[in-house]
Amino acid sequence: MVRSVKIDLHEVLNPACRRCRNRDERCQDDNTGFCDEAVSVVDGGPVRCVGDWATQKLHFLTQYVGIFGPGMKNMWGGHVHYVEICSGPGRCLMRDSGIEVDGTPLAVLQHPAFPSFETATFLDFDAKVVVALNERIARLNLQGKAQAYQADYCDPGSLVRILRKRFDKGISLVFVDPTDCSVLFAAVALLAKALRPADLIINMAVRTDATRNVTRAINCEDSESRAKYISFLGSDLFFQDPQVQELARLGSHSDLRAKFRHHYCESMRSIGYQHFDFQPVKHYYDLLFASRHEQGIIFWHRAQKYRHDGQSKFL
Repeated sequence: MVRSVKIDLHEVLNPACRRCRNRDERCQDDNTGFCDEAVSVVDGGPVRCVGDWATQKLHFLTQYVGIFGPGMKNMWGGHVHYVEICSGPGRCLMRDSGIEVDGTPLAVLQHPAFPSFETATFLDFDAKVVVALNERIARLNLQGKAQAYQADYCDPGSLVRILRKRFDKGISLVFVDPTDCSVLFAAVALLAKALRPADLIINMAVRTDATRNVTRAINCEDSESRAKYISFLGSDLFFQDPQVQELARLGSHSDLRAKFRHHYCESMRSIGYQHFDFQPVKHYYDLLFASRHEQGIIFWHRAQKYRHDGQSKFL
């Protein structure tokens, strides 16, 4: 029987949080995602400003971690790996409430199922992020088993080189967590090939980035936005789809998002992935789960039986 695992995110009120009401206010405090006025009340390190929906994302991820690690450990001789791209520093500050919580790296590392993993590798382009996260990993006495590295997903070869130094066999769970549709599909494809087998969880900003900008990209063939989305989707077939052009004319954002997801999954099928699911995180983005193996989607559905509030979806 699958039970919902409630993760301790070490929530605490951070009195230095200004609870910014809009993007303009956040820009005054925000330096590449860090709050300039508040530091962690837990360890004094930097905190990343996020919305309160972050805990819902954490739920979806950690519930799958709880099934994937123990479920794969014996099948792969203990060679089970967790990889996170765009990791962040490990502590987050929810701007709506002023509550500080663990980010995805610390939530995964302190999950009861984490001993089932042989390694955890965190990648972020920002050196300050990497230093902060490694300091937090050290406090958990997980150096060696867990490590953060500075790397840019625009250079996917560098990601693969780092990961290949970390491990060369086993199965991986890869979480890709950007803030917009900027991770090249070529990078995802290279990682999937290098780490095969690997299940993927990808944060897709279809409800923010794509909703705001994709219509303009459809209507302007030579735009930078179109080039960006072609690189993200892995092909230009979305923009060549006659139904997409008509939906853009009608302003049907919901149907455009569905088409956007469809064409992304078609690109994923071209590299061997056959099983998919999308979990909306409020009205901001979707988490795409992708697996080459049917067992992956079975595990995912089991993991998501319970909502982030702890109630069963089937009640």
